[in-house]
Amino acid sequence: MTTTAPIWLEQRWPLERAALVADPVWWGKGVPRGKGERVFLIPGLFAGDWSLLTLGRWLRRIGYTPISAGIHVNSDCAGATVDRLAKRCRELDDEFVLLGQSRGGLLARALAVREQERVRGLITLGSPMRDEWAIHPLLRAAIHRVARVGAPHTFTRACASGQCCRQYLAERTAPVPPGIGFVSLYTRSDGIVDWRTCLDPQAEAVEVEGSHAGMGASAPAYRAIAAALADFRG
Repeated sequence: MTTTAPIWLEQRWPLERAALVADPVWWGKGVPRGKGERVFLIPGLFAGDWSLLTLGRWLRRIGYTPISAGIHVNSDCAGATVDRLAKRCRELDDEFVLLGQSRGGLLARALAVREQERVRGLITLGSPMRDEWAIHPLLRAAIHRVARVGAPHTFTRACASGQCCRQYLAERTAPVPPGIGFVSLYTRSDGIVDWRTCLDPQAEAVEVEGSHAGMGASAPAYRAIAAALADFRG
């Protein structure tokens, strides 16, 4: 899987962000409300908590409690990152939903297996579940460049098959435990990830309109997120 939409389509995200604040969903209209349930937000590759601030603000508006991942730049070894996220999860005294964008969704899926006793649901936004390398060649090249440098707090070539990520890889590909709802959002006009790799066999796949980068701040994605959260609550 290597086919993506033209990458220039990713330039739509500012327009999607602008359209969001003019949409009734931004004000919580027409979507089910939460009752304070916690939603643990995990940003995408090379992004940080700042990238999901808009999503967190909206979740709070519709009655949920967003929890940040404590990630400044999501470029560290996946194994080390999941270890830190697991520690942060254990500090919470209640159940929560995991919501990850792109690479954050891969980390969230592994975390759902490790912390299954506390995880109520899992939502991923444009995450390449079936093949993490089914991405645009430019992004793939950037990842290889970063891995070669071997800078502190970044992934390296050893992460592909080394001991550091062995547990993460096993958990990411393990079955999602029974009782954990799993919704994977994808867009066929994704310019970064081949949308077909987002179709995890265990997930309820939900198609939304828009770009890959814009999924964290788009009205169609927010409606799908609200519906998934309501389903998890039962």
